[in-house]
Amino acid sequence: MAFGKGMGHGMGMGHGMGMGHGMGMGHGMGMGHGMGMGMGHGMGMGHGMGMGMGHGMGMGMGHGMGMGMGMGMGNGMDMGQPNFANPDAGIPPHNSLMPRSYYATPHELRRRPWTLKFSPDNTGAVAFPSDYRIDPNKPGNEKFAQWTEQDWDPALRFWTREFDPTLIEWLKATEPAEPSIVAALEFANQYMVWHPKTANYSGKDGLEWIEQNDLLWFLDEKIPGQWPDPGGNWPTSVPNDRWNWINAELEQLEDYMSEERLDYIDEADVQADHLHEYVIQFIGANQRDHPWTMELINCGLAIGNLVYMSYKAEFNRVRPSLICPGLIPPFGPPMHPAFPSGHSFLAHFLALLLLEIPFIHQRLGVDSSNQPSGPSAFDRPAWEDLRGSAAIKSPLLLLAQRIAVNRERIGVHYPSDSSASRHLAAGIWDMIVPDPLGRGNIYNQMDDGNGNMIRKQSISCPMFVLILQRAKAEWP
Repeated sequence: MAFGKGMGHGMGMGHGMGMGHGMGMGHGMGMGHGMGMGMGHGMGMGHGMGMGMGHGMGMGMGHGMGMGMGMGMGNGMDMGQPNFANPDAGIPPHNSLMPRSYYATPHELRRRPWTLKFSPDNTGAVAFPSDYRIDPNKPGNEKFAQWTEQDWDPALRFWTREFDPTLIEWLKATEPAEPSIVAALEFANQYMVWHPKTANYSGKDGLEWIEQNDLLWFLDEKIPGQWPDPGGNWPTSVPNDRWNWINAELEQLEDYMSEERLDYIDEADVQADHLHEYVIQFIGANQRDHPWTMELINCGLAIGNLVYMSYKAEFNRVRPSLICPGLIPPFGPPMHPAFPSGHSFLAHFLALLLLEIPFIHQRLGVDSSNQPSGPSAFDRPAWEDLRGSAAIKSPLLLLAQRIAVNRERIGVHYPSDSSASRHLAAGIWDMIVPDPLGRGNIYNQMDDGNGNMIRKQSISCPMFVLILQRAKAEWP
């Protein structure tokens, strides 16, 4: 439902009459201008919690010497039904009345232009104080070490509580009858398998979703050894300098800011709320011909929302600009923790789900030909393809990586946020859709006692399977 009010005045001489309507539409925080006469009506429509403002002004000519003039102005805020195809488009849970620009970003922190010049001024001062950084691990800097509950977006603060498998709070921002939401509920009910408080997602003897290199900023003074010593013995632990890893990531973000942000800012701006639209365009889908493919995308967004928000609440990592103010994000950062990156998770997860469709993975899947030139053979990805940090030889997964790095370019995520989400997305995907060739997560396999390797854990979502089957049938 949308609320708006308008007021206008009209004057006419002779037989002059003018009528008009003004309408504004905004995504997140939107503004619109329309022609009006005598009467003005304002409507605000937005995805998520958006705010729309409409201004109308017009002139109408009457008969003979008649002339009428009017002005209409209206302000409205949309708190209507969300479209879960875009959960990050500004409608927060609880239908909060707090204005937003982008998801979980206060209106006051909306996008503003910053001239990305790095030359010093006439006093020798640098344009951006990116050399001034706070080590959150030093005594006295505890307030910068973890994102606190008070820092969360008020509409999302329920994620800091114990996980509710029935999703009562989360469902307030959804349409429970939608197939994608039903699939998300099926997924949520099996939280013991995937939730960070109950799943062995990392570390020795774990599922190895989030890798050690993703957590070097977080792990305590000692970390498990990665390589044997000269005598062939594997060390149980080695010293870990957390600030060394954090500072190296800040250096990378500074390089992105000075060299690439200006080129990618408009793209990152749109992807802030509409990353799925880039995926849709890339695969060439549309609502008329591929409605179930669209619902598969909705499925990925819905399930992904549960996963990455749960892991954010577990790690509570502060945003890079909190400890390196000179990064100055052009909008935001969002009012929830940084690790892992929601955009990176969704982009990789959507890509993996769509690559389950034979036509799409034959065109945009992983290049398995190993040929330097000539025709390539594209195939469904395997869990192993997403391990580590090397570029994935898949057009669609390269797009996912681009979306992830754009969040680093605007200074709201560390590289390890993006990397962890890539690995976490692969792990969740592997649990929902077993590899038909048995190339799944080797850490999720066990001997059945007869010499056969079987999966230790999986996630059963019948509605998701149905949606995927129907999506496959829409393509040649």
